Amino acid sequence: TSEEGLTQSISAKPEPSVKMGPYFGWRWIFLGYTFDISHPRRLGQSSEFNLSLYSSMLGLDFVYIRNTGDFRLRKATGFEGVEPRSVSGMPFTGLEANTLSLSTYYVANHRHFSYPAAYNQSTVQRKSCGSLMLGLGFSKQYVQFDYTKLPPSLVGPDAAVGIVEELKFSDINYNYYYLSAGYAYNWVFAPRWLLGISVMPSIGVRKAKGEKLTGTEVLMDIKNLAFDCTSRAGLVW
Repeated sequence: TSEEGLTQSISAKPEPSVKMGPYFGWRWIFLGYTFDISHPRRLGQSSEFNLSLYSSMLGLDFVYIRNTGDFRLRKATGFEGVEPRSVSGMPFTGLEANTLSLSTYYVANHRHFSYPAAYNQSTVQRKSCGSLMLGLGFSKQYVQFDYTKLPPSLVGPDAAVGIVEELKFSDINYNYYYLSAGYAYNWVFAPRWLLGISVMPSIGVRKAKGEKLTGTEVLMDIKNLAFDCTSRAGLVW
């Protein structure tokens, strides 16, 4: 929102992708790296690194995701003469996102319920069972943004209303600290088959800082209470 009260927003999403890469698991440690193979000309622009440490009682997940310029616009609001969805699907190379997350959890019914059975296939669960789960975590996202690469209808000389100064930032550091509690269930619906589902609502604090293109002016420094939810599903034979 500008000083004059004009509110503008721009949303984008990564292009759909097919990822592949090596994955290694031994006892309680699992390590994997994947990269996008669905866009050969942009090979390496999107990649993901995973590290998991699982035991029957405790678990830890570390994830790092890198996406450089492989985005498409979804909508833009607050631009006079531009329908919000008219930019949907347009490629946008002015956005780079790097995400790092670290989460850990405790399985209350760890004597009978196996979380790794559904998600890392390191154990076998033969009877249906569920468990309460408690967790905490941290995620950090660093975003670089180049508004000059937006479509001409939003920032070009023919735009009815130019982009507000508040959107002319160069980078944002976004941190999220949270506590979570939820439930997980492994359903053994047939011999040698298992369907695992977990739902973990969370409450936490978000903090974001950013800078303008000059690198000298602070764009934002805000703290917000936030609610979120993480769900997982795994089908194993």
